[in-house]
Amino acid sequence: MIFDFMSNQRIRDVVIQNCHNCVFYFLDSLVVVSRTCRVFDSSNLELVFEQVDLRNIECYDVSNSKIVEIRAEPVLDNVQVYWNGNCSNNTVNLAELLPEEPMYGIKYELATQSKVPNNTATEFYVSHFNQVLDIFHNVYQRDGELTSEGIHRLNLLRGFVPNTENDIVKPDKQNSLSQLETLANTPFTMTIRQRYVSQYGPVEN
Repeated sequence: MIFDFMSNQRIRDVVIQNCHNCVFYFLDSLVVVSRTCRVFDSSNLELVFEQVDLRNIECYDVSNSKIVEIRAEPVLDNVQVYWNGNCSNNTVNLAELLPEEPMYGIKYELATQSKVPNNTATEFYVSHFNQVLDIFHNVYQRDGELTSEGIHRLNLLRGFVPNTENDIVKPDKQNSLSQLETLANTPFTMTIRQRYVSQYGPVEN
């Protein structure tokens, strides 16, 4: 299945759970308020980000998947991907946008493909870019404790990701799932405008 998050949309958070053999396109100028994407218990995914200001991608028990970032210097050197639990056979990729306009998503050409080391029972990895868009993978958690690199990486999120203003927040699957359950049980009422847009599309000013 293919899912598009359209340009200039504004959403609170991105959560992908129990998803297999899917492609997600996050298109140019999409605004994710939390600057966070969380993926749980999924496999064979393709997540494509086109100049989206995501600082924090948390993957929990994700396998055989690839994260594709379209080249965009001011954005990419802020992206960090935290691999937690049983993550294996994943890649982080840098790509060039192609001028073609398909019916869904975008067309791209891979420029760099980097295999993420498989997590072990004691070591979890973080993937990130530097300012010239090289891709690195480092152990950020060992035996349940943050490494010096993990502390450094998580410190970079402070002030940009919610609830990190006063302290670093270590990714935690059960805590994240509890937060999602609370959110799912919170009543939500659409405004008339939101209901119209969801049924008929954007309203021209």
